[in-house]
Amino acid sequence: MMTVIALCLVIGYLKHTDIYAAAQEFDGGNVTEANYYAMVASSEYSADGVVPVAPFGYRPGVATSTNSCQFVRGVPNNLRSHSEMKPAGLSMFYQKYTEAYGIPVVSSMYVPDDALRRACYTLRFLLAGHAVVRQSFYILSGRVAVLSRYEGTTSIPEHSNLPAWWNIRARGLGATTHAPVSSSGEENILCSDNDWYREQDIFLHEASHGVHLLGAVFAIPGWDQRLRRLFNESKSRGLWANTYSMASPEEYFAEGTQSYFNVNSYVPVPDGVRGPINDRNKLMTYDPQLYSMIREIFPCDNVYLKRCFTSRVQEDRQVLQMDCDQTAPVGPGK
Repeated sequence: MMTVIALCLVIGYLKHTDIYAAAQEFDGGNVTEANYYAMVASSEYSADGVVPVAPFGYRPGVATSTNSCQFVRGVPNNLRSHSEMKPAGLSMFYQKYTEAYGIPVVSSMYVPDDALRRACYTLRFLLAGHAVVRQSFYILSGRVAVLSRYEGTTSIPEHSNLPAWWNIRARGLGATTHAPVSSSGEENILCSDNDWYREQDIFLHEASHGVHLLGAVFAIPGWDQRLRRLFNESKSRGLWANTYSMASPEEYFAEGTQSYFNVNSYVPVPDGVRGPINDRNKLMTYDPQLYSMIREIFPCDNVYLKRCFTSRVQEDRQVLQMDCDQTAPVGPGK
C-alpha cells in the first residue's frame, strides 16, 4: 500500500508541480528505481501503445564513430542551447565534459576527471556494436552524468524535480525520453572503498537503461514489445524469482545486461535483489531468450574491461569492434 501511495505522489508531482511539497515530506516507502520507469512508461508511447514518442523532438546531426574520452574539458557552448540538446540545453550545473560518438559525458566541477573518462569508456563500449541504436541515443539528446561523492541523485538537473528521498532510494537513474540522462556516482565508477555497490557495476546498469529507452525502443521495431512479453512469460514461469530482475521489464534488461558483461553481484540463493545468475554463461543457460535479446543490442564480441582492475590508459587503448548489427537504418526521424 505504501508503495502505491509513494508512486502516486511521484506521478502527481511530475504532472502537477504543486504536489512537490507534499511529495518531499514523504519518505518514499518501498519505491525503487523500477517505479521510476513505470511512471513514465505510459508516456513513452503513442496512445495505441505501439509507436515510441520523442516528446521534445530530435537533436540535429549524427553520431560520430570516434571519441575523445581522455580529454576532459569545459562544456561546449552550443550544447547549452535547447536547439542542440533537448529539452533545455545542458545546465550550467555541468562544468566538465568529454564525449563518445558526440554524446556528452558531463559532471559538476567536483567530479574527478578519471570518473568522466571511465564513464565515457562505458558509454563508448555499450554503443559500439549497433549503429542504429547509437544514432537513436544521439538524436534523442542522450547523455550521461557523473555524481560527485557529495552530490545526490536529485543534484542532476534533469532529475531535480524528483522528491529528495530519491537520494536515498537510488545513486543515479537511467535515461528516458523525458529526462534523457543516465547518471551514477563517481565512487562506483572508480571502484572506491566507500561505494554502496562495490561488487557490481552500477554505472553500466544505469547506462544500459538509456541504451534501452533511448536506443532500442526507437531503433529496432518491436524489440521493446518483445522484451515486455518475455518479461511476463519469465515471471509466469518463475524465472528470476525473488530478484530485482522481476521488478520491471526495464530492470529485467538492465540486470541481464550486467550479467551479460560479467559485472553483476552474486549470492547463491536469491535474496530479493541479487541471485546466482551473474555472468554471461549462466545467463545463456538460464534464460537463453533474454540472452538473445541482449545480444541484439550488443552484437559485437568486445570484452568489457572491469572498472576495478583496469586503468584509463588501458581503456583508451582498447580497440572496439563496431557496427556488428545487420539491421536496416530505421530509428527515430527516419
